[in-house]
Amino acid sequence: MQEPLETSFAYRDILFVVVLTLAIQFSSLILTSRFIVPYPQLPSFAPAGQSIGGSVLNSLLLIVVALVSSVLMILLIRQGRERVLRFALAAMMGFGTLTVNFTITLIALTGILPYSLTIAVLAA
Repeated sequence: MQEPLETSFAYRDILFVVVLTLAIQFSSLILTSRFIVPYPQLPSFAPAGQSIGGSVLNSLLLIVVALVSSVLMILLIRQGRERVLRFALAAMMGFGTLTVNFTITLIALTGILPYSLTIAVLAA
């Protein structure tokens, strides 16, 4: 039988996480305010629409997906399948990184080249 893991955290560790989170949020706020002009060009993902009711449903969908994925991660950790979890997280991070890079590249090239030529360059 496995012994329970000790779960005590030092205040220094908690303070580090809080300060890091605040620094990331503050820097993203600064970057967003400085580069707000290209944001209308970004595609938006709103499966329930952009009305008030659609926004509420979109938020609920996000919360449900976060809750389900958190429960799945906890189950994988408890079953001792850390490798599966690591692979899944690495795959999701890779996909997210490629998607963000593609979007930023598309916006940058659209500002320089005509749209049809931009798509041809990215498709090559």
